[in-house]
Amino acid sequence: MSHMGGRHLLTEGAHKVALQPRPTVSPDEDVDDEDSEISVESWEPSSHDSTRVNGYPETPQNRLAYLLSSQPPLSPSPRVIRADIFNIILQPAFEFHIKSQAYSRRIGCHDRHHRIRETPEDEYEVITACRGYEEELQELWRHRPGILNLSARQLKHFVTESIAKRLEQLFSVYIATFWAHFLYIHRVAFWALKHTAIARKAVKETGDMLRRSVGQAATDVAFDADVPRQSDHVIYPGLMWTCYLFGCEVADPVQQDWTVRQLRALGELQPTCEGGSNDEDAARLQSPRLDTKGAQNALKVSELLKALVDRQESNAKILNSSTGDSLLDSTGMTNYQYTIALMVFLVSYTVFEAPSNLALKVFSPNKWLGFLIIGFGSFCTGIGGANSFASVAVLRFFLGAFESGVFAGMIFYMSFWYRPEERAFRIAIFLGSATLAGAFGGVIAYGVGHMNCIHGLEGWRWLFIVEGVPSVVMGVAVVLFMPSYPESARWLSNEEKSFQIQRLGENSSKGNAKLNWPDAKETLKDLRLWVHYFTYLCLGVAVSSLSLFAPTIVSGLGYRDLQAQLFTVPPYAIAYVFTLAFGVLSDRKKSRGNVAGTTLPGESYAARYAFLCISTAGTFAGLPSLCAWVSDNVRNTTAGSLASGLNIAFTGPGQIIGVWIYRAQDKPFYRLGHAINAGFVLAGALLSFGLSWHYMRLNRKLVGTNATRWVP
Repeated sequence: MSHMGGRHLLTEGAHKVALQPRPTVSPDEDVDDEDSEISVESWEPSSHDSTRVNGYPETPQNRLAYLLSSQPPLSPSPRVIRADIFNIILQPAFEFHIKSQAYSRRIGCHDRHHRIRETPEDEYEVITACRGYEEELQELWRHRPGILNLSARQLKHFVTESIAKRLEQLFSVYIATFWAHFLYIHRVAFWALKHTAIARKAVKETGDMLRRSVGQAATDVAFDADVPRQSDHVIYPGLMWTCYLFGCEVADPVQQDWTVRQLRALGELQPTCEGGSNDEDAARLQSPRLDTKGAQNALKVSELLKALVDRQESNAKILNSSTGDSLLDSTGMTNYQYTIALMVFLVSYTVFEAPSNLALKVFSPNKWLGFLIIGFGSFCTGIGGANSFASVAVLRFFLGAFESGVFAGMIFYMSFWYRPEERAFRIAIFLGSATLAGAFGGVIAYGVGHMNCIHGLEGWRWLFIVEGVPSVVMGVAVVLFMPSYPESARWLSNEEKSFQIQRLGENSSKGNAKLNWPDAKETLKDLRLWVHYFTYLCLGVAVSSLSLFAPTIVSGLGYRDLQAQLFTVPPYAIAYVFTLAFGVLSDRKKSRGNVAGTTLPGESYAARYAFLCISTAGTFAGLPSLCAWVSDNVRNTTAGSLASGLNIAFTGPGQIIGVWIYRAQDKPFYRLGHAINAGFVLAGALLSFGLSWHYMRLNRKLVGTNATRWVP
């Protein structure tokens, strides 16, 4: 605060009073305010005062009280006296500022760049700590010094007008910086939620103080866009970070533009003292000029804020949360309710898988699959119009019910058209589309995010609409154009239909076959098929684990945001290639178990990016073989329908296991979770090899007979 000194700090009247000798005043007496323009609390000197240096007190308060209470042996210059009085006015506010600034580092320690935040427990710790900081800051505000409440109009009764304005500017800086801590807390701990009452107040108070610091009345209705263009109305350099936080959190585009202009002006202009005074000491009160590096930083911050403001209009999931446009904001859901909505989908997906396959045979494949696709497309689109937790949960339940039958139904449907040795590659092509969706899902969501606020709809609503509408159209096409069975295909001649039916043999489902309860009962009692189901469950654990930990592994390599999204593409792209390749290999070798067993990664717990690619490729490459294997080894249509559905249904429990085996207390290496995951993968591989050996053993018994062979 050395730049605050000068002979014109005080009015002439106050200066004369300060120089007059005063009698000693006891602590229980009051100073006569009529003799002075500044009321100073008296202090009676003590011979044992430890704050003296060469007989003269160190602190401004003690020095001034010493001068006013006795005839001092040491007489400081009038300049020192004026500086002491000024510092007395400023010191309580400055001490308040220092106390509030201590919270910047404490809050910053919980930022994602400074600590690991990968589990719900981590987030809970951050939220708990930041709530404590909010309470402490509010308590600090309740005990703020009263001097902060004074405006320049009130201060000019004690000091000159130019100094009063300068004090008001400094008070504005201190107050704006204080309230910015609440904005910082929101961005660190509550970025995905709506602004709380204290956050909304912080936005308003920060904006008011920013305006007051540049001479615009905080009571003005609108921000003056021309203020940043005047060199004497540029924000104080110490407000650069505060201004940036305000621009990130405020929703009004006018205020966002005002903030960007202020930051640009700070980097481009060199402000001068308001008032045009020629006084030597008034000139020292001009706002500090920025050096070249500081100006460059201001310009960079302004461009960063501009980019964030632009993306705030396009990204619905992350950046629009500060403006209330996220899914949680729009529906009023908590994180816990959102988790329930996700689990509701998984429950219905698991429960309706097998019944849906039975219904496919009852209603014919094209009608049932088309109905399911239209249904899940409609419910997906409907989520775009949800406004509450209840509506989201109900819609996701039906979404899971309709979507559950599509994958299992398509595998069952292929058994009507392809021989056992032809199915794995076709299933690999079908599964490959899901793998590619995993590769580019983040990029697609980012692109759809640019539709935020178009026609008044948030970006997340557009995401569900864009994904749902094409599904409805495709469902209609399936009903109209997809043939159910070879014998009913319009584009096949009678000779071709007969040839296709004969070519399929006994290990394929028949379109004219009827479902019956004895066959279903035998299928449920077949322990061999239950081994298939548990093998697929083991694979489900690995699939869910990879989905959960792929972003974490990539983040651990130092990549963030869109770059991290892009680095999740190679594992899935490699998995797509491996899925197709091993599907072809499985068909050509006429072997399912050996191919599935070798592709299941025994090192799926390795925490390196290369092993992530290998693990993802191995896990997804085993899916087509395991899916085709069940339908290859059933002897009737009812068994094929029920077994295919149950096999896919067992991925649900596997995915639940894969999520919950990773505990917060095991981070950062998660050795227990990785060990359990590796155990399931190893168990799946052993079961796969065991089933293959069992089928080869059964085939040896069929040597010399005309019975249909099993597919090992």
